[in-house]
Formats: sequence, C-alpha cells, structure tokens
Amino acid sequence: MLVAFEPLTGTRLGEARGQRTNAAYCRFQHRVAALFPHADKSVLGQDHLNTHTAGAFYQHLAPAEAFALAQRFEFHSPPKKGSWRNSAELELWAIARLCLARRLGSLERLNYEVQALVKERNTLRITVEWQFSLPQARAKLSRHHEKINTKN
Repeated sequence: MLVAFEPLTGTRLGEARGQRTNAAYCRFQHRVAALFPHADKSVLGQDHLNTHTAGAFYQHLAPAEAFALAQRFEFHSPPKKGSWRNSAELELWAIARLCLARRLGSLERLNYEVQALVKERNTLRITVEWQFSLPQARAKLSRHHEKINTKN
C-alpha cells in the first residue's frame, strides 16, 4: 500500500500494488506532486523501505524531470530505534480496518475498494486533530536534548 495524506485538509491518495518497486513509488510521488501543484515543497514522513528514495525518480524519469520532482519533496524517516505513529500510518490502519478486513480476491478488487474508501474519506474531509503540542513535545523530549547538550 502506498498512502499520502495531508492532515490539515483531509486530502489523501492511496493505492495497492502487487510489489514494492521504485517504479511504483516514482509514479505515486508523481501523483502526490500533481495533487498539490501549488506547493513549493511537500514534507514526506515515510518508512525506511529501500525503494522510498529520490533515487527512484532518477531511475525512471529523465534527469531534469527527476531533479524537479525531487525538489518538490522534503524526505523524513522515523528513528531506526523509535516508535513512530504518523497520520499516513493512521490512514493505512483505517484502510486495513475498513477495507482489508475481508477477502477481496484480487489486486484489482482491492484497488477498487481502496479508491472508494479514499474518495469517501476525501469527501468527508477527515483530518487529524493534533493533540501533542510543541511545548508538550519539548517537555517530554527535554531529557534527550540534555544528553545532546552535555556531549558538546
């Protein structure tokens, strides 16, 4: 599954693929860029899968087009030894719970169901209500900052 989610507007894309390839990732990120044509930069919070890099763009697009697409994104990955729940993972969970709880039989049927669910959730403009504020984050993570500061 590939999912893109803009949490403030409730806009999302989603699709299921038979394999995890960098070609599929490149096509999907092209769709993400097209969904937000006026955005100077889109921030991507994504996993550590080896196909999820800007290098996929250069393998499947002309150099100038690959560079232009890569410039549209700011890539962020979770810490390798940390727990990480983001809005896209919540969307994947919603799709799994609402769509994948039953046997669908084919990738085509799965994509049909995923697209119907994405359309419904986009129409409803389901957003994320952030409950962890910047001051709360600073207070909770201050012990980590102290360790970094004492090393300098």
